[in-house]
Amino acid sequence: MMHPKDMLAALPDALSIRMGNPPAMPHPLADRVSAMNLADIARLGGEMTAMERKHRPRAEQAVLGMGMSRSDFGAALGEAFMRLAKVRYKQFSEHRQLCQKMEVNNFNEIHFPEIRADLALKEINEMARYVAGSADVADGMVAKGLKTFGRILAISRETIVNDELELYGELFSSMGSSAGRLENQMVFEALEANPTLQDGEPTFSETLGNDLTGTALTVESVGQAMAALRKQPLRRSEPANNKPRFLVVSADDEANAMQIMQDLRLDADIVASPFMTPGRWYLQADPEVAPVIHRLRLKGSDSPILVERAKKTIEFDGVRLKARADLGVVVTGRVGIVRGGAV
Repeated sequence: MMHPKDMLAALPDALSIRMGNPPAMPHPLADRVSAMNLADIARLGGEMTAMERKHRPRAEQAVLGMGMSRSDFGAALGEAFMRLAKVRYKQFSEHRQLCQKMEVNNFNEIHFPEIRADLALKEINEMARYVAGSADVADGMVAKGLKTFGRILAISRETIVNDELELYGELFSSMGSSAGRLENQMVFEALEANPTLQDGEPTFSETLGNDLTGTALTVESVGQAMAALRKQPLRRSEPANNKPRFLVVSADDEANAMQIMQDLRLDADIVASPFMTPGRWYLQADPEVAPVIHRLRLKGSDSPILVERAKKTIEFDGVRLKARADLGVVVTGRVGIVRGGAV
């Protein structure tokens, strides 16, 4: 016979199997537990509590209540729902391709000092000395840090008795979708704000070679942006020589962008967003080579999504779960992106 403690340990994987999101390496008991309903699993938790307290109530509903009150029962539900929310977040996070991940230690503002350096490589003749470079650090920009978005969702005793797991699975999935959309919106709000960077200049500037505002999305204007990406000046005015990796457009221009890419035979991907200003577009290099946008993450976290057991209130009979997303976006550079658009 399976021990209740082992069955509770298998519960996150079992619930994930039931909701169509099976883990790669499930708990050995996951399949068996997935065939049980939530009320029976909660009663097993109640039996564990009774054994720990060395006292079992006569009423079966009291045993069920003790099981629902267990932290490991609530944690197992939270873990299974969190996995679903993470999957849906990724499905609604096309913008992540445009960003580099930046880990932060807390929710404070982020300070970006400006590093002024003369480190261009110099030719060294045979037996000649290497030329020393110089670097100094000055105050730079200050950006907002992570923000937390969240909700508490109550799962009633009736829901657990009725075994309505899939209904709540869809609700938590939608929270992951919401987090993806929020971060998508934050990316394009950050770009459209044209923030001042560490050097005191705006992100997009015609004089700095990355602003084609006033030009509609056409084959010719994308060609201009390709040339601008190549010729964008670095610190010592040498050209960056970046090639396009993404054509980023508003939802209204997605079909037009596909035709332009086909006409140019351009080896780049299209990213479209409903949160972009209609008519705006960007041509962006690979962020691994030329990072421009950073999405913030708390250090050590693999996802912004967390679902965990919330404190139980006396008046509520069931399990309360808290879902949250820690999100933040910062624009940190201009070399590697060109904007355009007749806006």
